[in-house]
Amino acid sequence: MSAGAQSPPLLEVRDLVRHFRIGARALFRRPETVRAVDGVTFRLDAGETLGLVGESGCGKSTTGRLVLGIDRPTSGEIRFDGRSVDRLPIKDWRRMRCDMQMVFQDPYGALDPRISAARQIREPLDIHGIGTPEERSAQVDDMLDAVRLPRPLRDRYPHELSGGQQQRVVIARALVLRPKLLVCDEPVSALDVSVQAQVVNLLAALQRQFGMAYLFISHDLKIVRHICRRVAVMYLGEIVETADRKELFDRPAHPYTQSLISAIPVPDPAVSRTRILLKGDPPSPIRMPSGCRFHTRCPFAEAICAEQKPALREVGPRHHAACHFAERWMS
Repeated sequence: MSAGAQSPPLLEVRDLVRHFRIGARALFRRPETVRAVDGVTFRLDAGETLGLVGESGCGKSTTGRLVLGIDRPTSGEIRFDGRSVDRLPIKDWRRMRCDMQMVFQDPYGALDPRISAARQIREPLDIHGIGTPEERSAQVDDMLDAVRLPRPLRDRYPHELSGGQQQRVVIARALVLRPKLLVCDEPVSALDVSVQAQVVNLLAALQRQFGMAYLFISHDLKIVRHICRRVAVMYLGEIVETADRKELFDRPAHPYTQSLISAIPVPDPAVSRTRILLKGDPPSPIRMPSGCRFHTRCPFAEAICAEQKPALREVGPRHHAACHFAERWMS
């Protein structure tokens, strides 16, 4: 590789689309298409954390499920570690699970209530036939230590653990295979606020220890600002802005990003911030607005916004935005 050339990404998503047909079997009802993910493109380098943020229903979680092969894309390409995986047969995905794992939003729902914590952590090793029984037991103990769970809790069942302890078991189970990529889908939103910071700091420490990459899906920009190196903002199935963390929070180029950042509470009472209030609710993903999808709620929309769809274009170094007037908001 030549000097200054960019190394290949661990994960590369190009023009990813996932449409769902609804009402196809309903009597006297025409089938309609939900455009959940509609042309998403991004890259994630090894060991990096990319935050994927936006309102509920914007397509964040569907994107994460597509990356992991839980859902199949309608079109587009997903490349992982140099290999195209978007059309992999189901049997080949089993081998991929060693390198790609997920931490779900609801830890209790992600755990089997009939199995102890230690057995849940060990199960991936058993499925993939990794190590001897003694080695698997030792790896379980190592993972309990890594996620800072006392070893006496290994034989407890999910209902005997707190929400934070349950999520630590989920994280340990995901990491026991030493994956290269961890998709975290709202990993702390179901936890008490007092526990959220502990789990986020744990995830950051585990990344330093094991070196995996995170695709961190969240609607909480405070947490994203703390843990993510880069941020991609989604709205109605599309990415409308991507930038390095500091650049995005200091110089947001899209009005939607500005509105999200303006809603972050400021702990200093001496610091004032003008809140950008959006009009109405997001449009239906079945009937998308013409032009810019955000123009129906944008407080700065002009005539061109309803007529022409803005491209996601470079507005600064490693900074892209889909807004006709992005430079205006950055100045």
